[in-house]
Amino acid sequence: MDTQTVSSKRQASVDSGEQRLYQRLPGSRMFRLAQYDGRTMPGQHEFQSFEACNYSPDGFSYWSVEKPVAARVVIELPYRNRANYHEAKVMHWTQAQRDGMTCHLVGCRFSKRIEIEA
Repeated sequence: MDTQTVSSKRQASVDSGEQRLYQRLPGSRMFRLAQYDGRTMPGQHEFQSFEACNYSPDGFSYWSVEKPVAARVVIELPYRNRANYHEAKVMHWTQAQRDGMTCHLVGCRFSKRIEIEA
């Protein structure tokens, strides 16, 4: 992607009040996520399944019954025959009603990929 395209997308985001580089696409895909301290990779037993609300190359949002307790999370994304892990920063959350239940819509921005040794 050239610099002009990036600048145009960034400006469009600023004009609409968004802080995103890319527009998010709707999607109700399930994925696994764990709270992350930035140092120690969470164990498999710490990952929980969540439903995505939307996603883009730079971030995602998901539905949660509880508000996030950590500033960072690790998301597990399937790729071919293995899982990829990415650190994401929790940017905001909003209490909302969904299917007659109070929950939180949590917005995250990808920070980096986490390499796992096989």
